[in-house]
Amino acid sequence: MTIEGLPTTSAFHIDSLADLEQQFEARGVAVLRLDGSEVADRASMLRRFAIDVDLDQAEVSPPQSWNALNDVMWSVLAAQHNSWVALVWTHVEVIMQQSLNDLLTTIAVFTAVADSAQSKSVGAGPIKFQLFLLGDGTMFPPFVPPV
Repeated sequence: MTIEGLPTTSAFHIDSLADLEQQFEARGVAVLRLDGSEVADRASMLRRFAIDVDLDQAEVSPPQSWNALNDVMWSVLAAQHNSWVALVWTHVEVIMQQSLNDLLTTIAVFTAVADSAQSKSVGAGPIKFQLFLLGDGTMFPPFVPPV
């Protein structure tokens, strides 16, 4: 399995991180990281996003709402100057156990941005934006890289 054929949003076991990072590096994918170890709801997710994602480069303020997250994500993508960007959200099981609705809403926001980014020009052109949800537990399968 390679990352090229994966959908906009994919979930894998946290132990797959190193294999995914090799795939990103080999393909020149810009990687944004979100540490979900303390993300339990909307407020903590928005705070963590503001800490982990380089908002200074995008020249935007931290998001305070779902609509703002959508707008900020667009600015972050444009600031990457890369045609392929991955957001790797680790420890996603924390918010899944605490506030499933907030997790689903966050995924919906990122998916909407990804769908639009592939069809619209962002900076120099369309951007492939993928969300990788990494967690611990039996519902997160391993990523199996090509041999």
